[in-house]
Amino acid sequence: MPNVTEEQLISAIKEEKNVNAHNRLRAALKRKKGMTLRQIEAILDKSFGMIGKWLHYMGLAGRYHDAHPGPHAS
Repeated sequence: MPNVTEEQLISAIKEEKNVNAHNRLRAALKRKKGMTLRQIEAILDKSFGMIGKWLHYMGLAGRYHDAHPGPHAS
């Protein structure tokens, strides 16, 4: 998210009502400020993998992306 400023993220966090989207935005802001995924994981109490997926998908599909497309193993 190189084209999004910290100020824009802070503004979006303040306005966001969806809990999952709010946490994704918080993760993005912390990453933008230079925190590692492990540091973000500890603060948000979410798994390392989940944090990584959030940040990956935010760049591709926006903050409301909950799952990746394609077939899923059952």
